[in-house]
Amino acid sequence: MWKGTLCTVRLAAKVGELIAAMVENLEAHQETLDITDENGNLELRAYVKLAQEFRCTATQLQETAAHMAGYRDLPMARHNPAKMAVPKVVDALTNFVFGNSRLLRRVIPHLPPTVSEIALNIPSEGAISRNIIPSNTESYTCPVMHRSSA
Repeated sequence: MWKGTLCTVRLAAKVGELIAAMVENLEAHQETLDITDENGNLELRAYVKLAQEFRCTATQLQETAAHMAGYRDLPMARHNPAKMAVPKVVDALTNFVFGNSRLLRRVIPHLPPTVSEIALNIPSEGAISRNIIPSNTESYTCPVMHRSSA
């Protein structure tokens, strides 16, 4: 399996963890509300619903990431180079890569300087070519989540 997929697994797992932390925050905030106040009661109902929905999302995302990680030892299959070059396939990968890049650009300003240095590894959208899949996948490392998720 292409090592870029492992980067995706780590990203999905981390997003799942982030959503789980958001659930924890929503639940902790519920305890601060004065439910004798009508607005407090409305806010409590909203937070309970949001926490339930986000908990399902976080759980499903973390489970899917675990399933995906279970496939890490699959040998990489042959791919049809002509089909890999069609706009639909290239555009899908480009959108995914730059979706990650845009997300990181929004998050990085809020991180400590040592962490935000990873921004140097984020490609600019104008710099992409149609050959964004590394030819040597053995040397590919995820530029952002290069450490094991611990």
